[in-house]
Amino acid sequence: MAAKTNTEKIDDLMALTANLSSRLDVHDSQLERIGELLEKAADTAGVHLEKITSVEKQVVVLVDLKTSVSAIASIREDLIAIKKDVESLKSWKDEQKKQREESSRRVWALLPNLLAAVVGGLISLGIGLLIWGLNRPK
Repeated sequence: MAAKTNTEKIDDLMALTANLSSRLDVHDSQLERIGELLEKAADTAGVHLEKITSVEKQVVVLVDLKTSVSAIASIREDLIAIKKDVESLKSWKDEQKKQREESSRRVWALLPNLLAAVVGGLISLGIGLLIWGLNRPK
C-alpha cells in the first residue's frame, strides 16, 4: 500500500466528516421526533392524571355516599324502634285510661247502693223512733 498524501488524507477526512455529519443529522431529526412524542405523552399523561383525579373524587363521593346510606339505615332502624316504643306507650296510656274509667264507673255504681242503704237506715231509724215514741209509757 502506498502512503497517502496529505491531500488524500484531508479528502478522506472530509468524506468521513460529511458521513458523520449526515448521520448526526439523522439522529437530530430522530431526537426531535422523540421530543415531540415525549411532549404528546406528557400531554396525554396530564389528561389521564386529570381523569384519574376525577375518578378519585367520584370514589370519595361514593365512599361518602356509602357511609351516608349506612347512617341512614341505622337512623331508620332507630326510628322503627322509637315508633314501636311510641305505639306501646300509646297502648299503655289507653289501658290506663280504661282502668280509670272502669274505677270511676265502679265508684258511681256503688253510690246508688250506698245512698239506698243510708236512706233505708234513716227511714228505719225514723220508724224505730216513731214506734218507740208511741210505745213509750206515759
